[in-house]
Amino acid sequence: MLRTNLAKEDGKGQIILPSTKTIEFVKKINQSTLIISSDNDFPEYNAIADFLNEKIVDSQKVMVTGTAHMINLEKPLEFNQLIRTYLV
Repeated sequence: MLRTNLAKEDGKGQIILPSTKTIEFVKKINQSTLIISSDNDFPEYNAIADFLNEKIVDSQKVMVTGTAHMINLEKPLEFNQLIRTYLV
């Protein structure tokens, strides 16, 4: 994305931002959403998970303990089971 933006500006280094901030689209999500968070991740990521869970009407947040940012690699069986259960 950065390369594309720089190319559009002929390499002058100006970043072209979208006219609407991505965060404003969250309230428009109307699909059931599973939010998987981890207890050892950066606090900012858990705050984002909380925010998403609050703003997305049909959302469910699950905390996987003993993991950091790569839940699917740290606890693949638990992660896969969460996904399977959610999709059923």
